[in-house]
Amino acid sequence: MLENEMISLKTIEEDDIQFIQKWHNDYEVTKNTTLTSFFPRNLEEEKKWYERKLVDPTSRVFLIEYKNNRSKVGFVSFSNLDYRNQKVLLSIVIGEIEYRGKGIATQAIKLLEELLKVEFNIRKITVQVLAFNQPSLTLFKRNGYIEEGVLKEEIYRDGKFHDLLLLSKFV
Repeated sequence: MLENEMISLKTIEEDDIQFIQKWHNDYEVTKNTTLTSFFPRNLEEEKKWYERKLVDPTSRVFLIEYKNNRSKVGFVSFSNLDYRNQKVLLSIVIGEIEYRGKGIATQAIKLLEELLKVEFNIRKITVQVLAFNQPSLTLFKRNGYIEEGVLKEEIYRDGKFHDLLLLSKFV
């Protein structure tokens, strides 16, 4: 288990899938955090999503638990693990809105960065952020990520196309 004084990153167990489903089905959460179209999922669909993640050797999802009260507040993941080029894609969701702005996302990112650097020999971590998602841009820039590129009008959301920013950090 990955942890510090504030949070624990835990493997997702079957009982935890309900939390992921709740966050995936909350449009106020997913409109800023997912690059796929919003489409609610039932519990079976969520389980199948997670089963696909489990067998993918290039990705892993961790539940974020706030240690103060043991609340499950979100998840952080990596995907597209590329050993040859020593790079990976990172994403994070703080699904419980009342836990945003408390430093939890920063702590989760730091724990995952350390794991990727020390155990997987990763040197570069990339994130994809919708250009209008100012809280995420601030989070990643504050944690040393720099903008490397813009995919113009890449993602369709709320009736129009939006730019997708690519930010990276060498660890």
